[in-house]
Amino acid sequence: MSRSTRWSLITAVALGDDRAQSAFVSAYRPTVLRYVERQGVGAAAEDVTQDVFVRLMVKGGLERVVRGTSFRAYLFTVTRNALLDHLRRAGAERRGGNAEIVPLLEQEPSVDERESFDREWLLNLLEVSLARLEREHPSYYVAVKGFVWDERPQAELAAEAGCSVQDVRNHVHRGRKKLAAYIKEEIARYERDPGRFATEVEAVSRLLQGA
Repeated sequence: MSRSTRWSLITAVALGDDRAQSAFVSAYRPTVLRYVERQGVGAAAEDVTQDVFVRLMVKGGLERVVRGTSFRAYLFTVTRNALLDHLRRAGAERRGGNAEIVPLLEQEPSVDERESFDREWLLNLLEVSLARLEREHPSYYVAVKGFVWDERPQAELAAEAGCSVQDVRNHVHRGRKKLAAYIKEEIARYERDPGRFATEVEAVSRLLQGA
């Protein structure tokens, strides 16, 4: 399937396709929710996250993405706006209805904010791809997780699996290749521009190298 075909998920969501909307929320809700939770809004994180997807799917927010905006950057902007609106409303309620806005909330997003969102985004991509690897190639998943993330000796993994060390070595190699392919497919679901696609792949590669 081509990148442009997979990217049609966002187009279908923008056109109101119910199944596409469900898949869209499942794919991107974890990133938004975890980012919002880290901003210290407590139980309101669920409400803010719901507001983000209302803005995207009900209020036509995805139309600008369809016209070519970077989706990751756009979702960050929508999420931050929803979060700021929540903070303004909460602040106004605490001040007895005074709608004065705290100056800090009017500043441009900081580098830390963007990096925090990007980190959640990339981790979600990795988690989704690892879950697919576990479903489709469980032996590869066990080898990759055990050797790469848990830093366990290949001989130990081989003994547990009842196979040779060479088998584990092959599973790690093949599992990494499968994982990279799955991540690229996930990226292609939202990014069809070749330059931005390459940038996303590079960002995930850096994350994997640091894992």
